[in-house]
Amino acid sequence: MAGSDQSKNLGGMLSQMGSTLGRAPDISQLTKNITNTTRPNVDPTDIKGMMQLQNWQQQVGREDAARTTQAGIGQLRAAQAKQAEADKAAKAQQGQAALAQINQGMQALHSNPDISEEVKAERMAALQLRANETATTYGLNPLSTMNMAADAVQQANALEAQQVNLSAAKRSNQRQAAVSMLSQAEAKGPEAYEAAVLAVTENGFGDVARTYDQTKRTYDTQVKTYNEVMKSNVPLTDDDKALAAEVGMTPAQIASYSTELPNVFRADVRKLGLEKAGRERKDAATKPMEYGVVKDLVPAILSDLQSEGGQFWDWLDQDLEDIASNILEDEAKLDGLAAKVKASGAKNPEEARAILLEELRKQDTSWFGRENAVDEFLGTETRTVNGKTATITEVSD
Repeated sequence: MAGSDQSKNLGGMLSQMGSTLGRAPDISQLTKNITNTTRPNVDPTDIKGMMQLQNWQQQVGREDAARTTQAGIGQLRAAQAKQAEADKAAKAQQGQAALAQINQGMQALHSNPDISEEVKAERMAALQLRANETATTYGLNPLSTMNMAADAVQQANALEAQQVNLSAAKRSNQRQAAVSMLSQAEAKGPEAYEAAVLAVTENGFGDVARTYDQTKRTYDTQVKTYNEVMKSNVPLTDDDKALAAEVGMTPAQIASYSTELPNVFRADVRKLGLEKAGRERKDAATKPMEYGVVKDLVPAILSDLQSEGGQFWDWLDQDLEDIASNILEDEAKLDGLAAKVKASGAKNPEEARAILLEELRKQDTSWFGRENAVDEFLGTETRTVNGKTATITEVSD
């Protein structure tokens, strides 16, 4: 191009430049690209980041996008709240499972006869502390474990009492079955009856067999006596009238019979005599049953008192649980208490319980000056005056 005339080309270039500069250029895409470079780069699952994005969208005028982001933030919050509740519930469930294991450990510790009370108290306190720490770790109510050790002791005692009660009920049913067995065997004949007596005795209910046999012999003797009456054809005697009075006839009823029909009189005497003998046999048969029930009832009541009267911290002194436990482990003491309850004429479990509590009060060997364990259990106070024990009840306005 050196030495040539370029004026025409230059003029065209200037003309083109002038034409271009004469209208506004389109820079919208450029502006958008520049704006986008300031957009926050956030995690779509992070609420804080999404809020920054919404704020940026509002600043650059992207209102539709900001509203969409706001809706997404609401969904994130709902999802996170739901997940938090699920995590909390799962954590609480783990905590409850851990506490259940501690509770089982407490019950097993309390029921272990090979561990001394001092060691039990020390280990129980450690388990209680562990339970409290577990509640805190898993976000549980700390009040829920405050009395966990005491509750575990009561649960263990209640389970033992339930087992004793079931055993008592079972033995009572077995006694009833033994009587029924003897009665059915008696109807079949002497050989079957003797076999039944032997079987009942071998099953541990010899007292039932002995009493049943005694009442049977008495009944058989009475039946024989009343049957002998019918063999006489002589006129009525004073002995006949005395026997009639014995079976329940009144003087007026005796006088109403004709002396010419002695057999009618004697038949009625026999009938009343057999009815009386049957009633007496039934009444006599229930007496050993009552004592048997008492013998089974006493351990059940003591087990209930053992369950209700436990104070696991009180290992330095006796509480009601300790006294009841000592008796439950001593067959001689159990038999003695059963005899006292039976002799008292107690008519129901409540009366038997009251008698047993009084006997337990006498057996409290706590330190001098300490409140009697039974009084502490009942919330009463007793004083011995002139050799008699009186209960003092607090009276307040």
